[in-house]
Amino acid sequence: MSQLLDTRSATEYTKLPLQFFRLQVRHGTGPDFVQPSARRRFFSQDALDQWMATWKRGVGKEKAAQS
Repeated sequence: MSQLLDTRSATEYTKLPLQFFRLQVRHGTGPDFVQPSARRRFFSQDALDQWMATWKRGVGKEKAAQS
């Protein structure tokens, strides 16, 4: 079972800027999360790994299409 991380810890884990990460979550393009209250979100390491793998594949495809 993977550990749950708060938003700040999730950004440290993914090495992404906090604002970028928050925008992805807000727009529904970020990783899956649980939200026990209006102001708290938690992300599993598994969900972060899966999202990053998907996101990186998407970025790679965009760059290849631009070439």
